[in-house]
Amino acid sequence: MFKRRETIIFLVLTVGLIILTLLQLDQTNFIYGIGQLLLYFLFGCTIIYGLFRLIKDRRPISFIDKFKPLIFATTVIGFLFLLSYLVDTDGGKRRVITGGFDHDLNFIYFQLFDDNKFKLLNSGPFGGTFYRGTYSLQNDTLQIDNDSLRYIYPSLTFTMKQKEDNRKYFDPIDTLKSIYQLFIYKDFRAYK
Repeated sequence: MFKRRETIIFLVLTVGLIILTLLQLDQTNFIYGIGQLLLYFLFGCTIIYGLFRLIKDRRPISFIDKFKPLIFATTVIGFLFLLSYLVDTDGGKRRVITGGFDHDLNFIYFQLFDDNKFKLLNSGPFGGTFYRGTYSLQNDTLQIDNDSLRYIYPSLTFTMKQKEDNRKYFDPIDTLKSIYQLFIYKDFRAYK
């Protein structure tokens, strides 16, 4: 099975995808993201090629032997989904609240986890940095603990508010210096 062309291509693409994913654990990069998209595209093209070879293969071997590269690809796809999930949730932590701010040039995305840790991505069009730390959420007040974020939110304190259209958001207390309200995309607290 590992001598087949498709299997070798799947292995090389998988190693490339794992490397690019691990390189972006602490900060995103536009070039790495484009590289990942290209490798996923090539992976999909290789699956199509494998299906074409499976249909056209007239060798006198069993169907299972012909199908092994595609079984391997399916296993790799499952592994890549698991890796993506683990990277996104910092090791499989349960999310409490997700939200952020999305503008043309600025992008902030945050996740609050059930172990009182948070992960915040502050990104521009070409990449950004992940910030991690602890938080406390008491009633409608969110306090985060990471001094590296003081240039955006000097007090690191937010209050939860609601707009007229019922969208909830965290409004920074120090509104003179910070203009980014963090809208809540999903609140999982009710699903405990």
